[in-house]
Amino acid sequence: TSSKRNIIDIVVSEGGQSRDIARISIFLVDKPDDSRICKSNNKYFPSGSPAISWSYVAGLFRPNVKVEIEGIAIVD
Repeated sequence: TSSKRNIIDIVVSEGGQSRDIARISIFLVDKPDDSRICKSNNKYFPSGSPAISWSYVAGLFRPNVKVEIEGIAIVD
């Protein structure tokens, strides 16, 4: 959830809004709670969620890192 907020904050700092986020890719070590995903999307993307893909991976760049998120936004 805070990762989505961080992505939105970066987009806003460049003059955009959450609706300018076109795509989010999420890499996970563990499967998340589906109900938390829906609540998070509704909270951070009230006008509609961008395209989101989830990939489950064996590990990330450090053993204690469990989630990596990247986003693509289009800001004029």
